Amino acid sequence: MRRVLRAGGSVVVMDWCKDYIFCRLFDIALRLIEPAYQRCYTQREFHRLLASAQFDIQSARRVRIDVVWGLMIATGVDRRACYASFDV
Repeated sequence: MRRVLRAGGSVVVMDWCKDYIFCRLFDIALRLIEPAYQRCYTQREFHRLLASAQFDIQSARRVRIDVVWGLMIATGVDRRACYASFDV
């Protein structure tokens, strides 16, 4: 994502959030039945992935769809782009 993001741009990612019980159950089920499926992340795990890819989290929230099901939305900005304007 960072490679194709224009300087000063941001990326918004919305995905299922393993912090919710149904998402955890579907994560287990999909691992068993779908060979191409990788995994679902908790909000904390996903933020670590964004940080390791040199993104700063601008905003983040979880959206509850019902009692046991929900999504996470994170907006990140390329850390290198933020500091590039300060290079002399």
